[in-house]
Amino acid sequence: MGSEPLAPGVLSDAPEKDTQLRDTIKPSSSSSSTTTVATGENRQDAPADTASPPPEGPQIGDAMDDHLEGFKLFALLFSTSLIFFVLLLDQSVISTAIPKITSEFHSLPDQGWYSGAYQLTSAVLQPLTGKLYTYFPTKWLFLAFFFVFEVGSLLCAVATSSPFFIVGRAVAGLGTSGLQNGALTIVSGAVPLQKRAFYLGLLIGTGQLGLVIGPLIGGLFTQYVTWRWCFYINLPIGAVAGVLLGLIRVPEQIVKEPFSAAVVRRVIPLLDTIGFLFFCASSHFATPGPSIWVGRNYFPIYFQAVKGVGPVLSGVYLLPSIISQIIFILFSGVLLSKVGYYLPFAVFAGVGATLGAGLISTWNVHTSTGMWIGYQVIYGIRGAGIQLGVVAIQNALPVKQSSLGVSFLVFCQTFSSAVWVVVANTIFTQSLINETRRLVPSINPSAVLAAGSSAQAVRSLAPPGSPELTALLKVFSNSFDIVAYLMTALAGISIFASFGMGWIDTRQTKPEAKPETKSETKPEATAEV
Repeated sequence: MGSEPLAPGVLSDAPEKDTQLRDTIKPSSSSSSTTTVATGENRQDAPADTASPPPEGPQIGDAMDDHLEGFKLFALLFSTSLIFFVLLLDQSVISTAIPKITSEFHSLPDQGWYSGAYQLTSAVLQPLTGKLYTYFPTKWLFLAFFFVFEVGSLLCAVATSSPFFIVGRAVAGLGTSGLQNGALTIVSGAVPLQKRAFYLGLLIGTGQLGLVIGPLIGGLFTQYVTWRWCFYINLPIGAVAGVLLGLIRVPEQIVKEPFSAAVVRRVIPLLDTIGFLFFCASSHFATPGPSIWVGRNYFPIYFQAVKGVGPVLSGVYLLPSIISQIIFILFSGVLLSKVGYYLPFAVFAGVGATLGAGLISTWNVHTSTGMWIGYQVIYGIRGAGIQLGVVAIQNALPVKQSSLGVSFLVFCQTFSSAVWVVVANTIFTQSLINETRRLVPSINPSAVLAAGSSAQAVRSLAPPGSPELTALLKVFSNSFDIVAYLMTALAGISIFASFGMGWIDTRQTKPEAKPETKSETKPEATAEV
């Protein structure tokens, strides 16, 4: 991905010396053709037109100090947080609906793509969206991505087949590619740096609320109405948030040239679209891995297919993991402001996730309620590290590069989710086939795959109380355990990856640009007419 400087007049950086001189030199208001400049003890006359004085005021590419307060800030936070809520609601609401969807479409082998297509299209566009937010107005670009997301939600709601549904998820993912980093960019530009962690915490916390109630809402819609309302619900909520945000002034983090066709023509070559196309074609070879998305997809399958509960109750059974995750997010956020160093929290999150996933891999048909609750609570320790990537980038990068940095972070998260959800689906499907042949040879593996993973569909494959049904439930339990092994390995990798974040104290604010000293300026930066 190219990092070439922009063409003159687009968003090129002002030279450092000019930026510093701008604050100390004022142009002459006189029509005189000479300017007297102080140079130590000597004074000399210099022609005024030998060097044009730097322009006053912020220039294209300069950092801005344009923040909101009061009701305007509240309205911006409310609308942005509502959209962030819808975004994370969409990611979690499908978890308890997947078993029913696979049964309706007879598409258990496709379930990995219900999340994988969404995450993959979102991931491959992340580097490009980061550059777009650097060059174009943040608000309208954000709303454009949100419109695409809403179209994808509508396609999912009206889908008549598994491929149709996957296409809808892919379109929604295209819109998502610009929403996570866009929301973080909007909030970051609206508040000063020293308050940014607090307001970003509010934004992320609101989104986490979507993760909490998503499985419950998905279960209610699936069990009592239809799973399609899991996606219809995004439309009215999104319309309210979108209209409100459209009426609000959204501050920018850097000065940008007003949007025009000329700007588009100049910026397009700088986006390195050819390199981006090569990146899209080869991006599937990358191999980062979190385990959160894998667990999010397969916990409801265990509870519905193995434990035999409905969509609503399977959503309730996910609460120990989700609530503990949120508690540890708040826990790390509060302590981080006091301790300052985020590396210990990242390691703690990785260790907790690894231990929890390892314990979850022992679940079987007879696992007690206390065990699956307790193991999920331990797995929720991963929440202590969820927001640390954003915090690290905000502290490590200058303002002008933060959008690209956050975009790359979101890319790593979404792309790894896409890759490993599909890998987990392959493992799960193949394990179902092998375990069915081994434990229940009287049942055709194709019938198992076609039935899906809802409680009713699985139990329709064998007579109630029969040895075949007992063996079939063990087939699903064993297949889930193998997926949990993958979760454990991915969580373990995160422990070692955490050390790459460095030992940095977030309590130390970045030093501002210092004015040039006398030894650095020739002539000295004072002017006198």
